[in-house]
Amino acid sequence: MNALLATALMLAAGDVEVFLKTDRQPARQPAKAIGSDFIETWLTLDNLKLHHKVAVDPKNADEPVSFGYGDFFFGCEFGREGNGGWNLWHFTSASVTDPRNPGKPVGLYRRAEGLHIVERGPRAVADVAWWLAAGPQKQPNDLVTMRLIKLAAEPAWCYIETAVEGETPLALASTWYSAFPGNTSGPPARERWVTAPGRSHNLMTGPVELDPARDWAISLHNKHGDERGGSLLVFDPDEVATARVEGTYGVTIHLTPKPGRKAVRVAISYFLRQHYEQANAAFLRDAPGALERLRKVDWEADLGRLESTWGREMQELAEPLRLAAGDEELALRMDGVRANYGKALAEAKAARAQGKPVPRRLQRQLADSLTQFRSARDALFAAAVKALLNEKK
Repeated sequence: MNALLATALMLAAGDVEVFLKTDRQPARQPAKAIGSDFIETWLTLDNLKLHHKVAVDPKNADEPVSFGYGDFFFGCEFGREGNGGWNLWHFTSASVTDPRNPGKPVGLYRRAEGLHIVERGPRAVADVAWWLAAGPQKQPNDLVTMRLIKLAAEPAWCYIETAVEGETPLALASTWYSAFPGNTSGPPARERWVTAPGRSHNLMTGPVELDPARDWAISLHNKHGDERGGSLLVFDPDEVATARVEGTYGVTIHLTPKPGRKAVRVAISYFLRQHYEQANAAFLRDAPGALERLRKVDWEADLGRLESTWGREMQELAEPLRLAAGDEELALRMDGVRANYGKALAEAKAARAQGKPVPRRLQRQLADSLTQFRSARDALFAAAVKALLNEKK
């Protein structure tokens, strides 16, 4: 049976267009995947699109399964031309250190906890939340969240925070970002290059260690082929201890946070149909401004905006609620949504009263409850119209 959830939001002019869809299908190929399900989620923030796909075992609590190519993707379409731009298949990941289990850093579970739209408007906020590699059965409360912020006023930029979530002894150990600057395949003479404020390096000769204090603005581009497209990244040198770039096909930027840090923030962008020399000159000239904007980003959701939206839309439902009062199933559904929202809002207000930030978990619950409310509202309107027609008979 297909399970298809689609949320498309009609937005006012000047708002970031957002779209979220999740689909579940039984695997039909390759043969070794038969018996598995594919869970796919697409998240759009204007011209940036995320795609998460994972093969799972439906008979084993949706544990991820491995069979080779195609069993897992987490890609980003941003600045795409052909298959070039930020990596469409394996865009980013992270690892953490856990003092409770000293040893090697721990990676992420391949099935994401979820992709969530947290805020809508001229500023869109979305979360991609991941369990640790042990999975939700063993570590249900340990999450790494990638928060994306997209501004309608800055279409060529996206801000990303990768963070250990909540009050936990975990620390961020590493994060990486991958791209195919210009394109995937290219002419044999093509060379992958990285350019930063302090140096330019031919990646065909090997990886390069950058100086984070100086080389915090990174351009991935090509010479001798596919020279009119590239991928750009800015990180905060106050947050990063080491930076390394490698790759002669796909190119990866590896960042190691300074000790004890729980978050690393970056801004990503791109250039298209412009020669790398002109694009790099403009990028490096404007990079201090990009760093300043990155440092000024407010990473928390605007819960006041969400409360206002919820209150306004609830007022609009007074008459439909009266007309559909006889639909017990719908009334229970609406009561459940309102109860979940009220509980999460009370917890959020308690945190603010104590001078604490509202946990990301609650921010997502509040935003998700509004989406659920709107779905129930559509059913309510249909029931109210039916009731009104019956009244007039």
